[in-house]
Amino acid sequence: MYTFPPNTVITPGARLVIDDTGLPFMLDAADDVHLFSRFGVLVDGATWVAQAARTRSRCPDGTGEFRDTATPTKGLANACP
Repeated sequence: MYTFPPNTVITPGARLVIDDTGLPFMLDAADDVHLFSRFGVLVDGATWVAQAARTRSRCPDGTGEFRDTATPTKGLANACP
């Protein structure tokens, strides 16, 4: 489990980049992540069964399914195929 620092806010349309090397746990080839509000309500999540060849992005940017993509775009719009 990872808890964001107090007063962390992700506004609609904004991006928050979290490098998994800074987490207190490892994300595996087959894994899942879940984002809960401060009230314990599930806000978002993703599950995968294999490691991405390069990176994984939500396509269309910010709204669709997670897909393997060729170009990392940390903090920028996803480079969806």
